Amino acid sequence: MEQNKEIMQMRQDDTYDWEKFMKEEYFPIVEEKVEYLMNQPYADKLVYCIYNECDNAVWFGNYIDGNVHYDEVGKANFYKAWKATYELVKSIDPDAMIGGPGFCDYETSKISGFMNYCAENDCVPEIMISTGMDGLSYTQLGFYLKGDVNAKQSANAKYGE
Repeated sequence: MEQNKEIMQMRQDDTYDWEKFMKEEYFPIVEEKVEYLMNQPYADKLVYCIYNECDNAVWFGNYIDGNVHYDEVGKANFYKAWKATYELVKSIDPDAMIGGPGFCDYETSKISGFMNYCAENDCVPEIMISTGMDGLSYTQLGFYLKGDVNAKQSANAKYGE
């Protein structure tokens, strides 16, 4: 991006350390915000959306030939980050409602994979969030969401939540 005749590079290929970013920058912000919000009179109405569009590869993607991809490596990175962030929020406010995953593209297989991971790792979101419908009508979205709700309910029954 050129601005005032200077070139600004947001991130150099293969140099982004998402775990370092989480530890040094993101987690301190999460801690500060949760500690503040949990003491507000509306705290019982809050839903923490701890990630937004985490599947667009910017946060957790895998660099291949100079391009970033949300592949199996990116998915594993996101899952690890999700669990760590979920546990951080719950350690500060055990009653916090956490929403997720907040994928930018609605794909039933991604949602199912995420929910299975969460069920197996005790980090199931209380609220399902998806930011993109990819042209689905509300009727179609309802059909897909019903499957995801059933998957969440099955996971809850299986793992006692």
